[in-house]
Amino acid sequence: MTHLSSPGHPDKCKNMLRVFDEKFCGWHAFNAGAHTREVQHILKTQCPHLNAKPVPTPGPCTFMETSYNYQGISTTTEFTFTKTNGRSISEVECVDLTLKQGRSYDFLHGGIRHYDGEDVCSITWASGLCEKRRLLFKNELDGEVVIHTTPTEQQHPCQAYECTRFVCKSQGVVRLVRLHIHVMHTTTMVLFVYNEKCRSCVRINASPPVCVNACYTAQIHGSIDARASARAFCIETGSCGVEFSFPSSLGKVNIYKSEGNTRKVTFKAFSLLEAVKLALNTICSITGTTSTFNIKMHMLVFECKTGVAMDIRAHGFVHDFVNQVYGSSGCTFLSEVEEVNVHAIVQWNQTVELFRQLFPGHSLSPDTEEQLHALVLVMSITRLGTIIFRVSLKQDDGRRQFIPYSLETEQAIAGILNKLHTSFCTFEVPFG
Repeated sequence: MTHLSSPGHPDKCKNMLRVFDEKFCGWHAFNAGAHTREVQHILKTQCPHLNAKPVPTPGPCTFMETSYNYQGISTTTEFTFTKTNGRSISEVECVDLTLKQGRSYDFLHGGIRHYDGEDVCSITWASGLCEKRRLLFKNELDGEVVIHTTPTEQQHPCQAYECTRFVCKSQGVVRLVRLHIHVMHTTTMVLFVYNEKCRSCVRINASPPVCVNACYTAQIHGSIDARASARAFCIETGSCGVEFSFPSSLGKVNIYKSEGNTRKVTFKAFSLLEAVKLALNTICSITGTTSTFNIKMHMLVFECKTGVAMDIRAHGFVHDFVNQVYGSSGCTFLSEVEEVNVHAIVQWNQTVELFRQLFPGHSLSPDTEEQLHALVLVMSITRLGTIIFRVSLKQDDGRRQFIPYSLETEQAIAGILNKLHTSFCTFEVPFG
């Protein structure tokens, strides 16, 4: 089996699943089509113990099952390799992928595993015997779970309904991944190949997050001299109380009517805090006013691209990836929102918790932590791989103590967005 060393070479490893086919002269990369990235992610994260393992496929159908504990979740992965007749590899090879999630339970003489939405559960007895039973109902009471089952075999109409009651304790979340893989009828062996050097096999053509819109506010103090050059920018009938407007190549600055000795200033489309400070300094020079330079950030909008199509359906791969990797960060997922385009939405109301997960061990100042607490992060993902990040203040921000927007907060936000972008480009876990 000298062929086994060849696929492991990083230059030749174009996929994480390779097949040996007699008709097509040896090993070649399996084409998973639309499920390529999903298969790569599943193999790397949930089946690392299969690395470099050859699996013979002597018959028309080969089945194998493996289990692995990933991020505290027990995952069972089922592979079914089915041989199909065809004239070429490209018209035969494909993958049917099914993802399920449920819970496991322990009782005195064994364990039970049940997946959401199924009316059948698996029972493993202490003796090692496994059986399938129909689930009648499940009820949690005082920390214990009561499960009623009946045999899956059809009962005779005259027979009594045999029901078994199990008193269990929940042991945690379990997952099931079913991969039905079609190969050529001349395929004799399958080989799993992946390691850290194989990351280059995930080829992306992506663009990083770029700020495309923003909104900041600040205050200036003092009266604007009637003879100042600012009068050239005066708007007599400005909407919403705008009295002066200063357009520039960086963005637009509006000055509002005075409230006593103070005026509100807004900065639209400025992408960086430093640019806002420079613009505010210029405005003070033109108008003859002063400012404390305490700037408040209201909204940031970033756009980037993953370079690949995204499965954004409910319980699709993106949904599964979000739950699996970012579930502990308190995010919510809304699939396939049909507005201008079709996109999914992932929202974080606890941005500081997301930062801690992405950058473990990195300390922030109390002011920056408080600012992150006040922010909501919404990530919109389209089917074609465009991601829009929107960072905005929470609706209850008026009840919070005002803390000026700082460079440290700006860098923390940029770090979060860059990590998320890379994560969804490559489906790599960005921490741990």
